[in-house]
Amino acid sequence: MVICPALRTGEELRVEKLGSIRSFHYQMYHPRMPRSYPSEIVALTTVLEKVCDTLETLALMSESAPLSVMEGLHWPRLRKMVFYGSPLVGPFIRACFGMQRLRYLSVKISPAWSTMPQPIWPAGFDGAFPWPELERLTVSYPDPQDEIYDHLPSTLRSLSLRCWPHQHYQTYLAEDVGMIGYPDTDHLLSPSVLLLLLHRCSMLTLDHLEIEYAADEQDDALLQYVAATFPHLVGLIIHCYRTNLSRILREDVPVASNPTPLSYVCSHPLIDLP
Repeated sequence: MVICPALRTGEELRVEKLGSIRSFHYQMYHPRMPRSYPSEIVALTTVLEKVCDTLETLALMSESAPLSVMEGLHWPRLRKMVFYGSPLVGPFIRACFGMQRLRYLSVKISPAWSTMPQPIWPAGFDGAFPWPELERLTVSYPDPQDEIYDHLPSTLRSLSLRCWPHQHYQTYLAEDVGMIGYPDTDHLLSPSVLLLLLHRCSMLTLDHLEIEYAADEQDDALLQYVAATFPHLVGLIIHCYRTNLSRILREDVPVASNPTPLSYVCSHPLIDLP
């Protein structure tokens, strides 16, 4: 299927039938400026209204996602939802109310400069958790005020709290590619904030965990808490970066022992932050 949303004056995009499409990915690797795509929003609206009944996997760029339309659609077969891009307009959770069978949710959003990360479940939002069968959750730049961590279901087995892109790849983009705006160290979490977030997930039986943060004096406390609270982990990925303070405090961050043998531990070498 090929979509050309740049219509001539008087033209209208019509889609009569698309068949039983199970997977739909719409991704821009180098979004244009300004980040406003009205023609693509119209095109995606037309397509998603036709395929929402059969889709099992959906990946969208936040800049062109028709969130207000998605809120009113029903997605009976959707199992995997991925969002990329810049902060969304309005509560993200509203757009996913019709995705009750969702098992994998990945929200890879980069906050704009000098702004706070965007919560998935904003404070004061009234409603039931829309994904009771959720098994895997990935959140970039998690907001400590995000109330989603107070509502996660017992079915959740994998949790990833990370940057997007990863901080070490942002460094490459800045130094080798010359991309402006990277690396974004302002939103990199500290062990103290991660501890607060993981305390709210302490009742979950996680078997996979990924965390990304800037090292400080709370490293040991964070890793010891992970080992004590999530004894069923079989996979642990750690992206840890050194600040000037952490280089003075210590050279290495020990990985806490876990009573259950891990299938894999991926601890990336410490990278110095600017």
